[in-house]
Amino acid sequence: LLAPPASQALANAVAPTPRTHLLAASALLDSARPREAAQRLALASCTANRGRRLWHALLRRACAGQGDPHHALELLSAAVEDQGAVLSQSTYRVMVVGLCARGEVDGALRVFDVMTRRGCQADDRVCSSIVSGFSRAGKAGAGLDFYDRVRREFSGFEPGLVTLTSVVHALGLEGRINEMAELMREMECKGMDADAVFYGSMVHGYMSCGFLMEGLRKHRSMIDKGITADVVNYTTVIDGLCREGSVAKVMGFLNTMEQYDAKPNLITYTSLVGGFCKRGRLEDAFSIVRKLEQTGAVVDEYVYSILIDSLCKMGDLARAFSLLEEMENKEIKAGNVTYNTVINGLCKAGDTEKAVEISEGVAADNFTYSTLLHGYINSDDVTGVMAIKGRLENSGISMDVVTCNVLIKALFMVKKVDDACSLFHKMPEMGLRPNTITYNTIIDALCKVEEIDKALELFDEYKKHSSLSSTVVHDCLIKALCNQGKVDMAGQIFYDLVQKKLRPDFFSCRKLIHANFKELGEHGVLDFIYKVGEL
Repeated sequence: LLAPPASQALANAVAPTPRTHLLAASALLDSARPREAAQRLALASCTANRGRRLWHALLRRACAGQGDPHHALELLSAAVEDQGAVLSQSTYRVMVVGLCARGEVDGALRVFDVMTRRGCQADDRVCSSIVSGFSRAGKAGAGLDFYDRVRREFSGFEPGLVTLTSVVHALGLEGRINEMAELMREMECKGMDADAVFYGSMVHGYMSCGFLMEGLRKHRSMIDKGITADVVNYTTVIDGLCREGSVAKVMGFLNTMEQYDAKPNLITYTSLVGGFCKRGRLEDAFSIVRKLEQTGAVVDEYVYSILIDSLCKMGDLARAFSLLEEMENKEIKAGNVTYNTVINGLCKAGDTEKAVEISEGVAADNFTYSTLLHGYINSDDVTGVMAIKGRLENSGISMDVVTCNVLIKALFMVKKVDDACSLFHKMPEMGLRPNTITYNTIIDALCKVEEIDKALELFDEYKKHSSLSSTVVHDCLIKALCNQGKVDMAGQIFYDLVQKKLRPDFFSCRKLIHANFKELGEHGVLDFIYKVGEL
């Protein structure tokens, strides 16, 4: 037999190092083969500390911006369950933080469960990342539930300032103002000092819930304690003042910012522009923009969209188009937000045809289509409705609940009752959950075409959803039943409304009184009032 080439013999004689195994595992991971990557890394013969460092590097790579979160979780499962790897607390922490930063909070929870089952303790960074992740995902309540679970199940866990800041922000988003104040009192009792970020979250919570003076008091308290407020703190206050319409007080805060060397940024001025527009002081808003431009700052699309929106609401479409032209001259690209604002303004002004013309030159989204459908519904234009329906179906975009609601209304308008009902029943298949507006739209439409029995069936279905609570659906049915002389059934729906502790609509009460009087005379009215009194 011939001897192998010298180069091959040399290659066979060189044993792969742990670093080589890591590179091979990384390549397998990049090729969407996480379990093979775990098997490859398990071949690396090295000390326990070196092994933990290699797993840390590979798992960190899996959670990085270019990685696939699902592959990261599969890799973790293979590492811990199949290969018996012992990971450090820092590895789990890196995975949780990385997944939360990418909006994969459910994945971060799975990592947390593996971490705690393996004997690692919940720490401040992990807890705060998950709570904040839920808040960014619009699920602040779930974040607070997680925090309560950690406090309940892990006796050794003591939340630090980072976690408490995430918690106070979530409480503010949920409107749980009393719990925010209680949290602050607990911190003071423990001798914990809050920082500017914590106060900023608390002030934002008060301001966003309409507690303007309390938010200002907390900001003042922070200053009095010697905590330096930065531009973010001042912008939070200014944004709250603007949303409440207290624009006059804002100018004083701008001067204070200059005194404390906290220079206003684009976000600060954007809040101010929005505040002036909200109060109808459009010229003052334009003045702020021109002043900002004089400083050399670049005004972005969002500022222009606020101004254009205000002009459209005032019906000054000519000036709105002038701003669009100005954006083009300044090479500020107008996106969907801006164009949808113009389309919405045109539809409200009754010029839906012009709105359609503009929509054909942009990447239309759900807001675009629902706005155009609304425009044609308001003008009773059946041809227009059918044209937009066709465009929507051919666009390939996934409808959201709002667009579905508008399309159901449009289908009833063009007398396609079966199609409207079919779309309603298909919503769960589309991953959509009907809301109160959905039920009100279809029940109201069914009542108008005298399909009361179908409307009552849907009402029974609506009542099963505990998360849906509004008087609008009840009021719609009460009105329809009274018009048809079905006073007893209307009364039952009214009693259901009151038993749910919902405030009855004044017109529904009046409608029922008139209907009872018409059917049963004064005794019917007295009987109705007596039953309401019992409730």
